[in-house]
Amino acid sequence: MQRMLALIALLVLGTGCTRPSVSKCRADAGQFISEVNEHRKTFDTRGQFATALGQVPTTELLDRDSEMISCIASDPRHKERYREALDMNDSVESERYVRFLLDTEQMPAFTEWERQKQAAAKEKQ
Repeated sequence: MQRMLALIALLVLGTGCTRPSVSKCRADAGQFISEVNEHRKTFDTRGQFATALGQVPTTELLDRDSEMISCIASDPRHKERYREALDMNDSVESERYVRFLLDTEQMPAFTEWERQKQAAAKEKQ
């Protein structure tokens, strides 16, 4: 019985350690929103990669997505704030990906892939 209680205590304590603190979540959400707003102000004149946010690797942007999703789970009362940060971060990722498709002239291949997927989904209906 004591072993079982010890195991449960370890699981509960361990689980709590993997979630970010509410204060960290709020601070990070505010920082992410500010960075995206600043990025958008100068994006047109300086270019997508000339801003501070433009220098953040996409893998780190994806980590931010994971963090905001964890924050939603940790602090559901402020879900809308974290969702805003997540959506703004996603827009930066999407802009980057579309720029890659255009610059590498892969947009026609993407368009064909999308058409095939839509047709296959329609057939399943």
